[in-house]
Amino acid sequence: DVAKYGFLKVILKKENDELRKALALQPGKEFHLWFVRTLAKDPLQDTILIDQGANQKIPLGAAVTTTEKVLVGRVKEVFPDFARVELLSNPNLSFDVKSTGSEQITGLAKGQGSLKASLGLVTQDKKLEVGIPLITSRLGKIFPDGLLVGEVGQVNLSDVKPFQSAEIRLGFSIKDLDRLFVLWPKE
Repeated sequence: DVAKYGFLKVILKKENDELRKALALQPGKEFHLWFVRTLAKDPLQDTILIDQGANQKIPLGAAVTTTEKVLVGRVKEVFPDFARVELLSNPNLSFDVKSTGSEQITGLAKGQGSLKASLGLVTQDKKLEVGIPLITSRLGKIFPDGLLVGEVGQVNLSDVKPFQSAEIRLGFSIKDLDRLFVLWPKE
């Protein structure tokens, strides 16, 4: 029994640490925050199921993040006690992003399926390079501003197209999606 309680103590400490991180992610306490767990992962559909739903007041369209403020996706369907989250790689999802560097780069992130995403609509006058961090922009009003999406991957150069495009290396791995947060702006 002592070993069992020691194990539970380790688990509770980890959860408490994650909750402390989450409290730090609430800029000005502007968001309602739910701590959720992943029930199922469907990489073929670029979705996951989380363990809370309408009975816990999970809102449709809410952002879902890791404990490190990395955006994972948004709540697509809500059921009584669970919800379906479409990942950033889901082909039905597109949203505005921007860079964090000194030269502001803006573009449109779009899910490509198979756990991949792309960046498009970046004007030719911007210097798009591998490794530039990308965060959400409030332009499209789909996600809160400033959540980490990932970084620029392989850049697709073209002299004939009006815009640049690139792969996005998402900031999460589906295999690591276990404990997550649902964020919803306070009214």
